[in-house]
Amino acid sequence: MVLGWYKCLFSGLEVGKSVSFGRGVYVNVENRGRLKIGAGTKILAGAEIIAGGKLLIGANAHIGRGAVIVAHEQVRIGDNALIAEFVTIRDQDHVIVGSAEPYNRQGSLTAAIEIGDNVWLGSKVTVLKGVTIGAGCVVGANAVVVHDLPPRSVCVGAPARPIRALNDTPA
Repeated sequence: MVLGWYKCLFSGLEVGKSVSFGRGVYVNVENRGRLKIGAGTKILAGAEIIAGGKLLIGANAHIGRGAVIVAHEQVRIGDNALIAEFVTIRDQDHVIVGSAEPYNRQGSLTAAIEIGDNVWLGSKVTVLKGVTIGAGCVVGANAVVVHDLPPRSVCVGAPARPIRALNDTPA
């Protein structure tokens, strides 16, 4: 019944059938934000899901333990996405200018994030604002995604870059 409680608490929350939340999942739909979670999605223990803008998670997605997903503008995660433990996805960061003004008062910049269907983000991947990760892409552990990544590719590093294309035969 935890999901029923969340739906009562947040008017911008829409949850499909058979969605499950692990212990200690934190959900917040701020202001006029919208959070849509597709059918069959599993969000594991300790994950934090914050929608100040539009956050759309597709059907049958897997959000790993301790993952942090924050949308101030828009984050879209496709169907069958595999988001491993401790992944961070944020569509905003702070403005940094050379003034004496404290960073927390300099404002923020946002840009939408698009994560395609059947994407696998390995453990501790960080996805920054304004990127698109193509369908079928695999991003290796600890990568930092700062630029668009092509569909059906394996990408690693900081910044993440493609190291090979995927085809239908196993490696």
